[in-house]
Parts: sequence; structure tokens; C-alpha cells
Amino acid sequence: MAQETYEFTSKEEGIALMAQELGGHKSNVNVSGNIVAPFEEIYEILLAYKGHHKWVPRLISSQFIHYEKDSKVEVETVFDAPWPIADRVFHMKANIIKQLDQINILGSGFISPIGQDDEDEVTARVNRYELKLLKKGKYLTHVSLIFEIDSQGYVPFWVMNYIQRKWPVEFFRLLRLRVYYPHVFK
Repeated sequence: MAQETYEFTSKEEGIALMAQELGGHKSNVNVSGNIVAPFEEIYEILLAYKGHHKWVPRLISSQFIHYEKDSKVEVETVFDAPWPIADRVFHMKANIIKQLDQINILGSGFISPIGQDDEDEVTARVNRYELKLLKKGKYLTHVSLIFEIDSQGYVPFWVMNYIQRKWPVEFFRLLRLRVYYPHVFK
């Protein structure tokens, strides 16, 4: 595998963000930081797809296509894209690897048997998805998210900038809020 070269983008509120310039409509992002909570609690929140639209930035909907507890997951997500860009639909298949002090969710995109219902949506591709939860203490978890997506079509520079530089940090902040203040997202 070729060595990945990420450009350090920012570090704020303990959230480190790095991006890899791929050009065109592709994004490769690595965001990481610590959350003060047991890693099992964060894992449960991340697998509660029906409630994700309440806290994941720009998410319209998400649903399980297939789920095998603590083993495999297939999910469809639809993200709101700013006008005049069509919303993006992602289909992802992932393996869940649970160990004593670490949980890894490793996946990539696939062609869904559900198909596409809305002509105003574009099916984008997830080339790589790695979400890692590492237990650093009883109530401290290091969270790392790496994703590479192909938006499958024209996406203006300012939207790609949002996807690579704003969305990952916003996701991480909202995940923290979801963990710390669950009643706000009910």
C-alpha cells in the first residue's frame, strides 16, 4: 500500500484534522481526538443509525440495509448538499472488529440492492471508511475517523472545502455533544 501523505489542516478543541488533496470531486480526510466517555457508549451511539439525522451534520436520513450484531453492517445514508448540487447517497458495507480495548469499523462502498428512488440525488462512492475507538482509560476514548469519498460529479471548490475542512470537525464536536448531552438529541 502506498504511503499516505496528509496535510495537517488544524487542531482546535483537541480535534486534529488532516486532509489529503486528491483533486476533482474526491476527498480523503483524517480527523481524531479524545472524548471523555467509555468507548462502549460511543460505539452504541455510532451504531444507532435511526437517530443520526439529529446530530450528524447535513444528514437527511440513514438506515440499515443489513446488520449482524458486532460483526457486519450495511447502511445507506443521504446527505443534504447545498444548491445547486444534488444531494448525495452513500451505501457502505463495513466489518466490525471488537477487541478488549479497541473497536474498529472498517468499510467501503457497494452497489445497493435498494436502488435509488430520488432523481434529485446522486449515488456517491465510499472508497474507504475507518472508524477506530481506542480505550485510553475507563472514561476516556480516542476516536479516529478516516474517510475517502468520491462525490461522483461536479462539486464546487467551496463545497469540497467544507467536506474536507469543516464537516469532519463539526461531526466530531456534535458527537461529543451527543455523548455529553443525550437528552438534547431525543
